[in-house]
Amino acid sequence: MKKTMRRLVPLIGLSVAALISVPTVGHAAPDGVADGAGTPQATQYGMGALVPMDPASQSYANVMAALHGEAYAYVRYTDFAWLATQNGQTTLASTYTAIASVELNKHFASEAPFVDLVGTTDVNLQNAVAAETNENTTLYPQFAEQAKAAGDTAAYDLFTDVTADEGVHAANFTAALAVLNGDPTATMPANPVADTVDPKVGPAGVKSQQTLDNLLTAAQGEALAYVKYMDFATEATQAGYPQIASLLEATASVERYEHFREFTNLMGLWGDDLTNLTNTITAEIYESVTKDPGYAATATTEGYMTLANVFTSNGADEGNHAVAYSAALAKLNPPKVTPVDSASTSYANVMTALHGEAMAYAKYSDFAVLATANGHPDVASQFTKTAAVELNEHFAEEAPYVGLVGTTSQNLADALAGETNENTTLYPGFADQAKAAGDMAAYNLFMDIAGDEGVHANNYRDALSVLAGDQTVTMPANPVPDPVDPIPGPAGVKSQQTLDNLMTAAEGEAFAYAKYMAFADEATQAGYPEIASLFQATASVERYEHFREFTNLMGLWGDDPANLTNAINGETYETTTMYPGFAATAQTEGYTALSSRLTEIAGDEANHAAGFQSALTTLQASAANAQAPATTKTPATSSKSAPTGGTLATTGTTALPILLILMGAAVGATFWRTKRQGSRS
Repeated sequence: MKKTMRRLVPLIGLSVAALISVPTVGHAAPDGVADGAGTPQATQYGMGALVPMDPASQSYANVMAALHGEAYAYVRYTDFAWLATQNGQTTLASTYTAIASVELNKHFASEAPFVDLVGTTDVNLQNAVAAETNENTTLYPQFAEQAKAAGDTAAYDLFTDVTADEGVHAANFTAALAVLNGDPTATMPANPVADTVDPKVGPAGVKSQQTLDNLLTAAQGEALAYVKYMDFATEATQAGYPQIASLLEATASVERYEHFREFTNLMGLWGDDLTNLTNTITAEIYESVTKDPGYAATATTEGYMTLANVFTSNGADEGNHAVAYSAALAKLNPPKVTPVDSASTSYANVMTALHGEAMAYAKYSDFAVLATANGHPDVASQFTKTAAVELNEHFAEEAPYVGLVGTTSQNLADALAGETNENTTLYPGFADQAKAAGDMAAYNLFMDIAGDEGVHANNYRDALSVLAGDQTVTMPANPVPDPVDPIPGPAGVKSQQTLDNLMTAAEGEAFAYAKYMAFADEATQAGYPEIASLFQATASVERYEHFREFTNLMGLWGDDPANLTNAINGETYETTTMYPGFAATAQTEGYTALSSRLTEIAGDEANHAAGFQSALTTLQASAANAQAPATTKTPATSSKSAPTGGTLATTGTTALPILLILMGAAVGATFWRTKRQGSRS
C-alpha cells in the first residue's frame, strides 16, 4: 500500500536543501504512548532497509523527542509567519514558511521511518485512541491538578476543557475503529469542528514554572498530533476510507488551530517579530550545535549509522536556518552605525570588502548551479548557503558603514552616475584596450554592454525626473534580462590586461546587483513600487546577463574541484589577510565597532573555507573510490586579484581567485562615487 504524502511548499527567497516527498507522521513522548511497531518502513523513504530500532534504546527516545521538536517547529514557524504577515512583514513571513516546510517535509519525514509511525488504517486508529485516551484520563487531568495547586486558575480551566475534547476524540476514533472492523451496531461519528483561535501576542498568563513546562509539553503534543493525524488521513484516503480520513483531518484541525494556540497563547509564546526571530535563532543554533550532533553521536554508538547520518544532515540544515533567520533579523533591525569618514583608509577598505562580498555571492551562486548540473547536490548546498551569508549578512552589515543606501532620490542619482560612467568611460576604455590587444570578442562584449548601460542610465534619469515631479516624463519600461548560463571553459582572451578588465567588470556587475537590490528594498519601504521594480529588473540584467557574459569570457568556471579550490583560496585570503588587515586599520583610525565587525567576518570566512575544504575532501574521496580520474580545469584569474599574483587560465596553473578591486574611494554629500576610473559607483 502506497503511503507517500506530498506537502511540498515552495521556498521563497531562501536557499535550503531540496524537500523530499515522504510521509510526515508522529505523536508520542509527552503522553507516554508508543507509536507504531515493527521494522521501520524505510524503503519508501529512499533510505533502503533500516536496522530495526530497539524501543528501549536511547536513540529511539531521541527520535521521538526529535519528532516532537520538528512538528512543534513547523507549527510554531507557520504561526510566526501569520503574525509577520499581520505586521506587514511579508518577506519575513515567506522565510518562516519556507523553513517550516523543511522542518515538516524533510526533517520530520526523514526521522519518522526509524520508529515506523504510520501503519494501516486500523493500526493508526488504535494509536489515536490510545493517545487521546491517555490525554483524557491521565496527562491533562494531571496537568490541571498541578496548575490548580500552583494557583494557575486559567491553566487549570484550559487543561480541564481540553481534557473533555480529547475524550470526545477518543470516543470518535473508537467508533470509527468499530465501523472499520465491521461492527453492524457502530456508526461513523460526526466530525468535530475547530473553534479557531488566533495567536495573540502577550506575556505568559501563569505563575508556576511547572505549569509553563506543562503547557509547552501540551503544545508540542498537539502539534505532533496535527502532523500525525493529517498523515493518518492520507493513508485512510489511499486505503479507500474517505469518512475516516475526514474524521482524522477534522480532529487534526482542532488540535492545531484550537488546542495548540490556546496552550501557546497562555504560555506567552508569541512576541513581536524581533522577539520571535531572536528566540527562533537561539533554538536553531541549539539544534545545530548541541541537539542533533548529540543525537547523531548516540546513534553512532548504538550502531544506527543511517540514523546518525540523518541527524547530522538535519543539524547542518538547522545551522543554515539560523543563518537565514539572522539575515532576516538584520534586515528587520539593521545595526545603528555611524558611517566612517569618506577620506579614511577604512572607507576605502569597506568599499573593497563590499565588492568582494558581492562577487563572492554571485560566484558561489553560479558555482552551485554548476555543481547541481554535475550531480553534486551537497557541493551545491555548500556554495548556496555560503553565498547567502556573503550577501545577506556580510554585504548587508558592511554597507551602512559607508552609507551605501540613501533616500530613493539619492539612490537613483548614485545609479545614474555609475551607469553613465560605464557607458561613456569605463567600458569604452576597456573595449579600446581589448581591441589593441587583439581580443575582439572582449571588444565586442564591452561595447555591447556599454550600450546596455546607456539604456540603464536613461531609465534612471527618467525615474529621477518622475520622482522629482516632472509631468513631462513617464516611468520607463523595465529592462528584460537575456539570461546566460555559466559555461566552464578556458579564457577567451589573449591579454592579461583584458583579463584584468573583465574581472573588474564582473566585480562591478556583481556589486551593482547587490546594491540595486538594496536600493529596491529602500524604494519599496518608501512607497515607490515602480522604482523598486526598475531597480530589481536592472539588477537582474547586471547579474544574470552581464556578470555571466564577462565571467564566461574570462574562463572563471571550472569543474567542481577547481571551483571549490577557487573558493577555498579566496576565503583563506580573506580570513588570514584581508579582513584582519582591514580590522587593524579600523582600530587604528578609531572605528572600534567596524573593527569588531570585520574581525567577526574574518571568523565567518574561516568557517566557509573549512566548509569548502570538507566538501572538496569528500568529493575527491568519492572520485578516488569510484576510480574515476578527475580532470580539473583551472579557472582564469586576474593578476591584480590574487595576493600572490595570478596567470591566465591558458597557462594551466592554479591561481588565487580575484576577490576585490583595489581602489580609492570618496563620497559626495548625498551619494558616493569612486575616484578611480574602473571601479563601479
